[in-house]
Amino acid sequence: MKNRFLSYFMRRLGATALAIGLGTAAAVTIPASAVACGGFFCSNLPIDQTGEDILFATEEGKVRAYIRIFYQGEAKDFAWVVPVASKPTVSVGTATVFTRVDQVTRPIFNLEWDWGSGCFYPPMAAAEGDFDNTDGGGGGKSVTVVDTGQVGPYDYAVVESNDAALLTAWLNENDFDQPPEAEPLIAHYVENDMMFVALKLQQDKGVGDIAPLVLDFNENNPCVPLILTRIAATPDMPVRVYVLSDQRAIPTNWLHVEINEKKIDWLSGGGNYEQVVTAAVDEAAGRAFVTEFAGSSEPMKSMLYTEGQYQLDQLKTITHAGQFIMALQGQFQASQELLNLMRKHVPLPESLAAQGVTEQQFYNFPDNYEAEYAKISFEPNMFVADLETVIVKPLKEAQEMFDKHPYLTRLFTTVSPDEMTRDPLFGYNNTLGDVSNVHTAKLVTECDGETTTKVEIVLSNGETFVPDLTNWWYSPTGGDAPEATDLSAEPAATKIELLGETGPARALGTQEVEFIDRQLDILPPEQVEVTGIDPAGNPGTNLPGGTTSGDNEKKGGCSVGGAASMPFWLSLLAGLSVVVRRRRR
Repeated sequence: MKNRFLSYFMRRLGATALAIGLGTAAAVTIPASAVACGGFFCSNLPIDQTGEDILFATEEGKVRAYIRIFYQGEAKDFAWVVPVASKPTVSVGTATVFTRVDQVTRPIFNLEWDWGSGCFYPPMAAAEGDFDNTDGGGGGKSVTVVDTGQVGPYDYAVVESNDAALLTAWLNENDFDQPPEAEPLIAHYVENDMMFVALKLQQDKGVGDIAPLVLDFNENNPCVPLILTRIAATPDMPVRVYVLSDQRAIPTNWLHVEINEKKIDWLSGGGNYEQVVTAAVDEAAGRAFVTEFAGSSEPMKSMLYTEGQYQLDQLKTITHAGQFIMALQGQFQASQELLNLMRKHVPLPESLAAQGVTEQQFYNFPDNYEAEYAKISFEPNMFVADLETVIVKPLKEAQEMFDKHPYLTRLFTTVSPDEMTRDPLFGYNNTLGDVSNVHTAKLVTECDGETTTKVEIVLSNGETFVPDLTNWWYSPTGGDAPEATDLSAEPAATKIELLGETGPARALGTQEVEFIDRQLDILPPEQVEVTGIDPAGNPGTNLPGGTTSGDNEKKGGCSVGGAASMPFWLSLLAGLSVVVRRRRR
């Protein structure tokens, strides 16, 4: 006789496993938007608002930064300011880069099944102008406009100043509004001789035209400054950093943690993963990263572009709008960029919109609206030119970027405003091993007729524990679920480490974490002693907001300090309220 608890347990968990498994498999091959709605386009394409994404591609003396911009609001209110270390080359990219690299490197928690003695069940697996220089009126204070231009949907200006108040006033006067509390934080970066890239949407552009910003610098190491971010950041803000290079990337002035996998909810496929990371980072003084993936960039090969993938010359010959849209379905995958171009060149007729026809219906099923498509004045060469500029070229360049760099690292953290006192710097270590994004555990059960005698999870390191079965348990005989292992006293981080650009990771004792964290304000990791003793006192000077960071006012920012000299600097701002400043009207 089959054990009825396990039959019920398998049905419930199996349904979850199937959903997770199918979602994971689909995510590797097709866009998330297609998974969500099953068509060429959804009426409202999903936007991931769960974290801030940035990708660095580094080589000798050069850094490229791919920055995803999140925004909701009116186009007239959009403004974005990015502090940088030196004059950059400014261009735009495609959000597809982040979709694909996330699909390849996201953490996966697989639960294998061992039904054991008396339990006869098969195994299952769980699974985006014109500006003037300003004279400060005396004392040598000024704002200098270094460069202006247009790129993609943006007007931009690169500016520098030796006075934070004057620079803040300039930003506000030119529709890059900054709140009053930003001025002392801007001062921190002005003191570090930073420039600022200021963006706003061109007058004929909408929010849907917002695209990732790409900055190219002559610098050595990446950095994600967070000090300015904290003026409007949310608690436990997720930050994902991808680094393309020839070796593994590491945080050099933040700590590194490994999570306790016993804290993971394996039955839901790791549904509480972010909460576990947050707890682990909090145990590391709130400033630490977990390495989610480190290894060959080969999985990204052909993920963005392959030669011959797009038959643009063929599209130029199609003069009927409906047939053109159908041909697009065979070549292009759904994206916000493509939807914007379709709206521009083949807009949904007002007559259909008045009847309740959605964009999803109009673009997914051209055959159903043949008469309306026939009335649309359509120029295929103009559409194809935009396809090449907005989609094909950025995808090709992004693929070349991945193909050029053999190694990919993905790092993740969550950080709250009060923890944003030091801008994380990144270096490289070629002696540390690879890190897989796939985590596997085994659920072992044993049964005796109607009675389940054992349910436990075995981790890959051999540790075992009984999971919480509260939401899964059913016993036809009225028996209680096995008592879950009490993990409340266990840390969320099994390792808190200090990584340097040479040598192995150095494990920290719990009593020295706070002291080592303070030392990283003023010293590169190679000069920090890991002794297990927490010395008293740590002299320092105030950073904006009252934090301390050593005996030099310019320590703690991205342009100085740590192991790197004048590394690449850019500002990853938090969510809509930080990344995008609303312009005053």
